[in-house]
Amino acid sequence: MATILLVEDDGDLADLTRELLEAHGHVVTVDDGGVGADTIRKLSPDVVILDVQLEEGTGYAICKEAREAGYSGFILFLTARVSPMDERVAFELGADDFVRKPVDPDVLLLRIAALLRRRRDEPGTWRNGRLSIDHPRRTVYVDGEEVVLTSGQLELLWLLARNLGRVVGREQYYEEVRGIAYDGVDRSYDNRISDLRSRLAEAGLPGDCIVTVWGEGYLLRPES
Repeated sequence: MATILLVEDDGDLADLTRELLEAHGHVVTVDDGGVGADTIRKLSPDVVILDVQLEEGTGYAICKEAREAGYSGFILFLTARVSPMDERVAFELGADDFVRKPVDPDVLLLRIAALLRRRRDEPGTWRNGRLSIDHPRRTVYVDGEEVVLTSGQLELLWLLARNLGRVVGREQYYEEVRGIAYDGVDRSYDNRISDLRSRLAEAGLPGDCIVTVWGEGYLLRPES
């Protein structure tokens, strides 16, 4: 069971989605987008489901404001927008998943379950040189200073850390972090690696701390 905030301004669709989620044990609050980020701060739900286009603003703005305010739960975009750029923007703003409408109800439930599974899997702490991760507390440190990452960036770094010195390919990333099979086309893994590299570089780690292994994937370089 999880607490879910559904931000959707189509009343009929919101009702159907709420009924689906509640039938599977989730506690659902519906917001038409007029309050948005304020509701996220008030409720601090486990998962936020956002549409991109809302009558009052956009899901992008809500996502950005929520992350800037410190919301560390999961954000899933459920939208009819199909452009790869829409997906990239969502992930850059801190989204954890991007699902296109119409979606099979079972698939939506599986995607939510995959997000929630992250909090149960692989509890513990990790350290390598100047970089340390406290996964249960959702915190990352470089030289003892906290580095603020989005939930998606943290999960990607945690995957790389657990495979220190080993290549993590696209199939493994999509299965373990996204909870879906790699379709052979999507490039969000590469985009997230680029964003994570930039964030770690800003925190003082060398730019090559994440190594590109052409044709295979990426690995986190061990520090001596």
